[in-house]
Amino acid sequence: MKMSQRALRMKRRNEKGKRTVALNLVSLMDIFTILVFFLLVNSSDVEVLPNAR
Repeated sequence: MKMSQRALRMKRRNEKGKRTVALNLVSLMDIFTILVFFLLVNSSDVEVLPNAR
């Protein structure tokens, strides 16, 4: 039995959504590496304020 135009359109539309999305892990690793170095460098700039009492 031949499928109607609407059924074919719905089938194509459903198949489009089933694609898998691959994350680019290299970019994520670069961002996290920069973030870790930024936090390590700035963590040494802690200044202890004297107690006001």
